Amino acid sequence: MQLLILESPNKVRDVQKYAEQLGHACTVMATCGHILDLPPMNRGARIDLTTFTAAELVPRDASGEARMASLRKAISQATKVIVATDPDREGEAIAAEIWPWIPPDKAFRATFEEITLRGVDHGLRTMAPALNTAAADAATARRVIDRLAGWHATSLVFDKLRHLKGLSAGRLQSAALRLVVDRFRENQTFTPSTTYGVRLKLRTDGGHDATARLLGGEAPRIFATADEARDVPRPTSAVVAEVASERKSQKPSPPFEATSWHQVAQKALRLSVKEAAAVAQSLFEQGQTTYPRTDTVRVSVDAITWAREEIARRFGTAYLPATPVEHRERGNAQGAHEAIRPTVPHDASEMVGRRDGPLGRAYALVEARFLASQAASRIVEERVALVTAGSERYRATGQVEIFDGWKRPSSRPTRCRR
Repeated sequence: MQLLILESPNKVRDVQKYAEQLGHACTVMATCGHILDLPPMNRGARIDLTTFTAAELVPRDASGEARMASLRKAISQATKVIVATDPDREGEAIAAEIWPWIPPDKAFRATFEEITLRGVDHGLRTMAPALNTAAADAATARRVIDRLAGWHATSLVFDKLRHLKGLSAGRLQSAALRLVVDRFRENQTFTPSTTYGVRLKLRTDGGHDATARLLGGEAPRIFATADEARDVPRPTSAVVAEVASERKSQKPSPPFEATSWHQVAQKALRLSVKEAAAVAQSLFEQGQTTYPRTDTVRVSVDAITWAREEIARRFGTAYLPATPVEHRERGNAQGAHEAIRPTVPHDASEMVGRRDGPLGRAYALVEARFLASQAASRIVEERVALVTAGSERYRATGQVEIFDGWKRPSSRPTRCRR
């Protein structure tokens, strides 16, 4: 019997179902996260400061010991062991914890980018007999640096902020604290100043309102005091001296990666960072979206094809660009996983949490962003009018939408109530 080891117990049922449909008779188990960890500080964890490796790893707790015993027993009885923990550094580190228990001729590493029949099939067809040791080592180094850089700071935080629960000061928190302190010091030494400008409210013969800013040369004129600004004569009429217009094409934003997902989810759905991460993980585990902890905007050809078909079907061919939209990666993106997008093909009727629930709204946001990322550009006409009033010159700017393009498929979802 084959043994398939996952990281999250929430995926066991679906992966078991898909594996059976694909003809893989196997037992599916989960590690439930890390099984091993660095020894507690009071046990004198020995860390090599040259290689950033620990002398030993120990079971995290009593439940870790029980899970370790259960997995080792299952591994000893299996004819083939497929380790399919999450496709990131931590997932690779968890795989590395149990890898030594598996005979070399029985050990295989698989990754599932999406918990769907297609995703499981692809993962099982592309599994390899080795780990990504560089990723596992990187995760181990992060844990060691957490211990070295954050342990003592965490003790200080616990002592000074006892009324707050669950605080820590690891590598990320320590760096974030430094940024906060630096910004606080900048604010303390900043000398505020107030400046004033003048705006002219206009109404055309056709009844349209506009606002123009007083110019000093080609830039808006700035006054040091409010009295100086008030001394500018108030005209009773103005003349449009010159109008310039330029048609511009606005390309859609790329699909979500982890950072942009958290930013937009907090603003559009009013979710906390923790809630945004939880709903993205839930959608992934339910097979509705791809792996959420990603730093890339890359998507598969199949997904782009689905998006283009959906755009044409829902909104018409006017909203479909002649060729797929290409989005540029950030310079430091690792690109290990696809962007966050709906899994395709999928059956939306199987969604857990209807469209009026938190998961439903989160899914709608992911889908809207993905469809918008492959939609036609928005076309606007930007207009600049130079206005003379007496001896003064003013400038008014405005924008007219010619074609809504990606703005239409990316309409905002209903806000969640917390």
